[in-house]
Amino acid sequence: MESPIALPFESVVKTAIEQISLGVQVKIAQDEEKRNREFNQYIKELEFYKNSYDKELRQVFDYWFDLARATM
Repeated sequence: MESPIALPFESVVKTAIEQISLGVQVKIAQDEEKRNREFNQYIKELEFYKNSYDKELRQVFDYWFDLARATM
């Protein structure tokens, strides 16, 4: 069987496809990294507000408990 004839632009097309593939992989990695940073920031904010909420809620319950205890 004869080997297929190599076209003169075949290596250019192959290189272009490889570069496009590499560019897509880099873009996907960058997007994933950005999503991870945003998610971590969201988790930090959620923890901050949760901790603040817990403290405020505890203060409210302590106030009402002290008030109820004082009236008895």
